[in-house]
Amino acid sequence: MKPIIPNVVFIVLIVLSTLYLTFLTSKGGLTNNKYKGFLKRITYRGKLVFVVSLSMSLILIVQDYNNSNLNRNGELLLHEEQFQRDSLITDGIKKGVDDSRKKLFKDVSEAFANQGLRIDTLNKRIENIVTTTNILPVEKDPILHLDMGGKGIHIIMYENDPYFRVDFRCDDAGSTNFNIKSYVLIQFENDNYILEKPYLFYKSLKLSNTSTASMPLSKTVENVKEMYLYISGTYTNLSQSKSYNIDDVYRYESMTKNTRGMVFSDKQRVINLINQALKKDK
Repeated sequence: MKPIIPNVVFIVLIVLSTLYLTFLTSKGGLTNNKYKGFLKRITYRGKLVFVVSLSMSLILIVQDYNNSNLNRNGELLLHEEQFQRDSLITDGIKKGVDDSRKKLFKDVSEAFANQGLRIDTLNKRIENIVTTTNILPVEKDPILHLDMGGKGIHIIMYENDPYFRVDFRCDDAGSTNFNIKSYVLIQFENDNYILEKPYLFYKSLKLSNTSTASMPLSKTVENVKEMYLYISGTYTNLSQSKSYNIDDVYRYESMTKNTRGMVFSDKQRVINLINQALKKDK
């Protein structure tokens, strides 16, 4: 940018020059006809008027040049401001693109990592980060329960003799290593009770996922009004790496031949009856 002289300087110079020129022209003659020749006829005052007029012309020329520089500097200043604004916008867009690119790369890398892969940006390829021998299957938790969707507690005939059987099912994963105690509280039509202790789960039994095991429950069939099955203990998954508790009570009604689970106070009432019966047996 070129240096700029304030316009007030030119105004002051022109005003002073005009006043001085007016003073010169009003106080005496500019020429003397006693002399021959144009230059000789010009008096000292006339020469001063010529110099002042020439100076005013030069001041006006310099002022015009100064105004041109002022306009040019203004344009340069506007251009510089526009460039700065454009640079800020460009930098903001670039930063936004870079942030989006980094986030996308992070999301893609995490997705590949979940699949046991990684992105090698140097060699521009995708690599395995673990071998198949290092990948261990995730073993789900087995759920052992009475098979309500099947027959549950039911009566079958064996060699013309009826007896109760019960079906248990294992879901989500296989189970084994059973350490479960079973109790059957039988209520007769006359409201008397007896307690039986069937051996349903032997320790080395293995139940695969979604498999069902049908087990003999009781040979007491006649005059049975209701039957309560209480199972309590532990079991493990097939790898025996994790143990699970079970503490369930089921109720069978002879009239409807339906089996359902018992919870809360109803469940506790049956457990209390079974504990009382166990104390009497001791």
